[in-house]
Amino acid sequence: MTALEIVPVDSSAPAKTDLPGPKQFRLPGHLSFSALSTYAECGERYRIERGHGVRGPSYWNTVGGTAVHHVTELADRAWFGEDVEVLDFEAAFEEAIAEEVERSGFPESALRASGRASKAWPDKQNKSWWLTHGPLYVSAWIRWRENTGYRLWETPWGEPGIEVPIEVHVGGEPFVGYIDRVFVDPNDGTGVPVDLKCGNHEPKSSLQLGTYGVGLARDYGLPVRRGGFWMAKNYEKDGDGLKYMEDLSRFTPEYVDVQFAMAWRGIRAGVFLPSPGMMCKSCSVRDFCTLMGGERADELPALEVSSDMKQITSG
Repeated sequence: MTALEIVPVDSSAPAKTDLPGPKQFRLPGHLSFSALSTYAECGERYRIERGHGVRGPSYWNTVGGTAVHHVTELADRAWFGEDVEVLDFEAAFEEAIAEEVERSGFPESALRASGRASKAWPDKQNKSWWLTHGPLYVSAWIRWRENTGYRLWETPWGEPGIEVPIEVHVGGEPFVGYIDRVFVDPNDGTGVPVDLKCGNHEPKSSLQLGTYGVGLARDYGLPVRRGGFWMAKNYEKDGDGLKYMEDLSRFTPEYVDVQFAMAWRGIRAGVFLPSPGMMCKSCSVRDFCTLMGGERADELPALEVSSDMKQITSG
């Protein structure tokens, strides 16, 4: 073995799946919080995925989380008084799998398991894991709703505060977001954004909630003081999953605006610094990353030139 030989990492991933080639780099028409987060965590991943449109196979955690979101949304709509059929988790899970396969073009076998292997689950968080834990997460959400008594906020057009759309300017540029839930604080009537998290990792900060607070104030005139993350994986130890309700006052409109303005400046200037770390071994676009020895990295330019970037109206 030579010093320069690259040794593959055993990540218990499915068989290698060929990714489509990169497209011409496209500037976004707006930013979401997810886009901001990706850019801040790894500029190179943002460049490959969102700039050049390369998307690899998804994860069972992503598909399972989609199913949890769907079932809990239906349950909350029924709670609100809408005439909807609440699916069981398995049915919603199979729907989410089919939608992911159709959207991505990759077969179900390409979906990746994540998390740590254990004696009970040696294949990590795969389909079987989600068929066991998904229903537990849904039940935990329903218990949390029953125990807290938080009332869903109602939009000006009479819809419940579920997947609440936000389209405003943040940092002087278009921002688009969808808030999982917006409740009403029983103490003062302010809005309470809550984001459902079904993955393995705790949020690194509450900037997402702070951004939603600014968005609700600008789009709906709804003041926000607090917000929280509902962590599905902590349902047994954190009150059926709610990690905390946090004071969001430090996320002033000025602060949130600056975060997005800096991201826009960097993207338009072609600044996409890689950020190597533990997540690189499971990154779905590492084949295009020079830093990780990606086999297809030469299909992308080393530096994005502003004059070559194509502006789009949305994305």
